[in-house]
Amino acid sequence: MKQAITVRIDPDLLAIARACAKQENRTLTNFLETALKERIGSSGTRQLPKHQFASRKSGRAGSKSL
Repeated sequence: MKQAITVRIDPDLLAIARACAKQENRTLTNFLETALKERIGSSGTRQLPKHQFASRKSGRAGSKSL
């Protein structure tokens, strides 16, 4: 079963995504899911190398780690 999520997207980027979805006769959800699948890989098993995770910040900006 698919899961609903909430994300924050720049208004200009959202407008472009909506226009692209409409042009391709897709829902916004389907357009974004397809774009993610193309970026990550359709199998969903492609992972970033471990060294890339170490340099990424986790959590929200301005939050402190415990």
